Amino acid sequence: MSVFKLSTTQEVTIDSNAIDAFDLKIMNIGDRVFDVLVELKLADTLVFISLFQILPGTTWAQEDFPTGAGPFQLLIVTNRDTIHTTNLIVIAKKAGELVSVYTQEECERMK
Repeated sequence: MSVFKLSTTQEVTIDSNAIDAFDLKIMNIGDRVFDVLVELKLADTLVFISLFQILPGTTWAQEDFPTGAGPFQLLIVTNRDTIHTTNLIVIAKKAGELVSVYTQEECERMK
């Protein structure tokens, strides 16, 4: 299994004050289908959970996850034993405008 975690708090590198929503794209750049679990916590409250499959060469996307400009934690878990078949893009927004873009490189990664 591979795990990606993106966490924000106030007034740190990824400052939650500057983000009131984000878009998420998860891409399967490998040659096998895999399952993905996505969890979003605002503060310590689970507000979104979903389990789905992504076919090779395809992208799953969800727009406008609201964060309320507060701390959040995004957790993405796949059933692949490598992190190298998954690309992530998190498009952070404030009032609908682009604030920053994060990838799997900014996530804590575990395999």
